[in-house]
Amino acid sequence: MLAATSVTACTTDNGEPAPIPTQEAALDGLTCEAQKTKEPCTDIEVDGRIWRYAYLPATQKTSDTVVLDFGGPGHSVLSGEVGLSAFLTAFPALQSRYNIVVPEEPWVTQAVSTECQDAQSRYYLAAREASATVDTVAKDMASRCGLADSSQRWGFDAPTYQKLIETINARHGLTLKGFIGHSWGSVRLTYLDAPKLDWAILVRPFPVGTDQATLIAERAVALADLQAGIRPVSPTAVAGRSLPVMAFDQYSAVVDLGYINDQSFDEISPHVLDGTDTVQIGRLSDGLWMRYGRDSISPGSLAQLQETCASAGEVPALPTEVTSVTDILRLRQAPCHAMPATPVKPEFAPSMCVVTSPRDTVTPGKLVRSTYADTSTRVRFVESTQRSHSSFAGLDECLTEYTDPATP
Repeated sequence: MLAATSVTACTTDNGEPAPIPTQEAALDGLTCEAQKTKEPCTDIEVDGRIWRYAYLPATQKTSDTVVLDFGGPGHSVLSGEVGLSAFLTAFPALQSRYNIVVPEEPWVTQAVSTECQDAQSRYYLAAREASATVDTVAKDMASRCGLADSSQRWGFDAPTYQKLIETINARHGLTLKGFIGHSWGSVRLTYLDAPKLDWAILVRPFPVGTDQATLIAERAVALADLQAGIRPVSPTAVAGRSLPVMAFDQYSAVVDLGYINDQSFDEISPHVLDGTDTVQIGRLSDGLWMRYGRDSISPGSLAQLQETCASAGEVPALPTEVTSVTDILRLRQAPCHAMPATPVKPEFAPSMCVVTSPRDTVTPGKLVRSTYADTSTRVRFVESTQRSHSSFAGLDECLTEYTDPATP
């Protein structure tokens, strides 16, 4: 998720899905050696499970360390789709002063049963039609995929994230000083003991503590101008796509436009809104829903649901037809009705820098500012003019304060 520096992190509408381990995958088969990655990879065993992460030592020997979290949930940071290497190239001052630890999400090495995969496909197909059964189908998917009772760990929770970071730090002799989180990274900060850090930077952060109803309503307001320009598309067959492009896909595509870089947005959005580029509409829709192949859904979607539902709770009543972006936002979170909620509150480091954008349709700037405008903590806001939620524009301004050798 980056832009002003010409670095682009993961957006759900490009890149190949990470390999899906089978239910019979052996522990040894999940190591970095057995399952190659495009980014630097180190693995470690914690409580009988293999975890992967990138450990990038500082250019000068030090124990001072920063956790870098690209958010998501549902990103595979070591697959190359997030742009870790490009990020480090764009911000060299960070690695010149700090070691960097980047955890990989659990879903990448979590076994997926055929039963779960089939249930994901049924949920997606029911959502497309805003079927009367979508709530039942979504709850069934949550049950069959181990979301309803948290019996499978697709995304992080506070105990797993905190223990993983602590174990990595102990292995390498690291001292955690800072945290950089994009988007959902703000929730990951709450999984750590933020007050013990020296500083934290949050880029376009999820407004921690916001419930689903509020978030969906604010996102709908941010998307209102785009929605007003939509000329609904009639169901249209697209070569190479097993399903026709229809209104569901067009409204989904409008939501996903929030993640693409500003130049692409200017080129693509007019043809998405007027329905003339059905190929692009299909791609963007599939990106939002993490669909690939013939109605298969990436397990990254399970990670997204597991973390977002826990934090923001249930969605309002589900729609019976798709006529707005609000309907898409609600349907996307339908399984939350069957999942336990464990809401968290914002965590503040002693010094923080928060990047926002009034044009962001994913984490609206007004909500972000109200979340982190805590007068008892030194919080500095940097405002970006970039529309794309995937942009890291403004991060360099925040980093200057924490990477300057003169700063204690």
